[in-house]
Amino acid sequence: MLDVSGLPVTGRDEEHGSSPPSAPAEPTQELEARTRCLEIFGAAVQAALAIDARRLEGDPAPPCEPFLAGAREALCLGREALGVVLERVEGMDSAFAERVGDAAFMGRFALKQLDGELEQVPSSERWEVARRVDKTRRGLLRSLRNAEVLMCRLFDLPPLSTYHYDEVAVALETRAAYHSLQRGAARTHGPDLWENLRVASNSLAKLAGRDAYQALRIYDRRTLHELRRRMRELITAHSRGEKDAQGASWVLGEYHNFVEIAQEVNKRPELIEHDRVVLTRLQRDWQELGYASVKKELRQVRGRDSRLDQALECGVSAEALETIIEDSLQALGGKASAHWVAAAEMRSA
Repeated sequence: MLDVSGLPVTGRDEEHGSSPPSAPAEPTQELEARTRCLEIFGAAVQAALAIDARRLEGDPAPPCEPFLAGAREALCLGREALGVVLERVEGMDSAFAERVGDAAFMGRFALKQLDGELEQVPSSERWEVARRVDKTRRGLLRSLRNAEVLMCRLFDLPPLSTYHYDEVAVALETRAAYHSLQRGAARTHGPDLWENLRVASNSLAKLAGRDAYQALRIYDRRTLHELRRRMRELITAHSRGEKDAQGASWVLGEYHNFVEIAQEVNKRPELIEHDRVVLTRLQRDWQELGYASVKKELRQVRGRDSRLDQALECGVSAEALETIIEDSLQALGGKASAHWVAAAEMRSA
């Protein structure tokens, strides 16, 4: 799994051609400033992790305003933390410090956009509040994580927390759940409309029963609930002799749309980073690992690329598999940088 705990904190940044400065012991005032920076970052991370929009799904639902207020407070702490980073790197004459400052600046900009979206949500719209609050949590953690990793390298410190490792693990579980759903959906194109509907309903029930269900987006969980309800009603009516073929066809079409949209989980930055590292390592170690070991390692990216999935299930030649890996890696933006690969290896050692 992708990890940054082992990121090298000295030496050349191979991807950007710059090095975090190495400095001698610093005076108490400087250490106190760093401590304050780390404390503010920690508070912002905890505030983001405390956001839990899932409680708004209950019946009856609690008031929405406390959730909006909590999300705004977390955004405020996030902007403050990133602002402190900007202050810390101001005046530093180093390309790497400039990179840290850019990450903090872009993070603050993203958080300002999220705050603007929250302001536009009526507190009476429960599901929209839940969706926006959940989006705020994910966006805030992402912005903090990007700046935190670079900041800690700049200051020659280990990462503050491991919350982003958990985010990667959750994303992988979510992708596995959606990949299983996609496999189930492939069996819903037979000649019997009502059998297709039953298979589709069962695939949604299996998704709802997986551990990863609670990590799905609010919108996905709501859509899943609605599709299951409508399918149950149609199947129950059909068992009584009430055959609404048009209604069944419509809901089955919406089910297929949902399955397709669910594959957008692969756009999550944490999954892109994870998969780039896995594929980069496989390319590098191709000769040492051997074909069987490569296929085993590729299970970590199952659900990323249909050609890779087919190669794992049906088998292809080593040459063809190598080409598919190269194509998948290029689609992700090319090879991962050396320090990301090294970090993953230290984590798994």
